[in-house]
Amino acid sequence: MNLPSVIRKQVTIEQMASRRGIDWGRCLNIGSKDTHYGPSCFNLDVQPGPGVDLVADAQQIPADLYTGFDTAVLSAVLQYCQRPGDALHGAWQALKPGGWVFIDAPFLQPVCPDTPDLYRFTADGLHYLLDAAGFVDITIMPSIALPSALAFQVQQAHEMVPTNRWFWKGLGLAVSVLAQPAILVPWSQVETAGAFLAVARRPVAE
Repeated sequence: MNLPSVIRKQVTIEQMASRRGIDWGRCLNIGSKDTHYGPSCFNLDVQPGPGVDLVADAQQIPADLYTGFDTAVLSAVLQYCQRPGDALHGAWQALKPGGWVFIDAPFLQPVCPDTPDLYRFTADGLHYLLDAAGFVDITIMPSIALPSALAFQVQQAHEMVPTNRWFWKGLGLAVSVLAQPAILVPWSQVETAGAFLAVARRPVAE
C-alpha cells in the first residue's frame, strides 16, 4: 500500500534563485549526486556516481576549487557533516566576492538510517552558521512547512516502529488524507518547519 505523498516544497532552490534574480553562472554543487544547477555546474560528492565530477568531502573542499564560483549549493548535506561550519567555510572560499550560497537543511524530519545522520537545523542555527562563516544578506524560510513535516513523520513511523506496523501504516494513511488541505496552505513562519532554505552572499568588499 503506497501512501499519498505529503511532501510539498514551499519553495525550491531554483525558485529562490529566480525570485532573487540570481544567475547560476559557474555553480559548485556540494553533495550533488546527479543534480545540476545551470549549464556550468561542477558536481562534488563524497561518493562516485553518474554526474559527479569530483569525489571529495564537503568539509575538505580542495583548494584548487577556490576559483571564484558564482554560486554554491548544499542541499541536504549539512546534516551529514561532523563539522557543518567547515563545509560552509569551504563554500565561502570557493565563491567569488558577491557570490551566492543556497542551503536546504532539515529540521523536523525522520533520521536517515542508511548513513550517520548527525544534525537538524533551526532557522536561528542556520543563521548563526552562515554569519560565522562570513556570509551576509542572509534570508531563511521554510522549504517544507509544518503540516507536511508532521504528516511525513507519521507516514514513516511504520518503517521505524518494530511492532504494530500495520497500525502505524493505517494511521499514516489517515493522516496523509486529512493533511492534504493543510499542505496546500502557504506557511511562512520560521519557528518550525520540516526543512529550511537559506540563501546568503559572500560580501563584495572584504
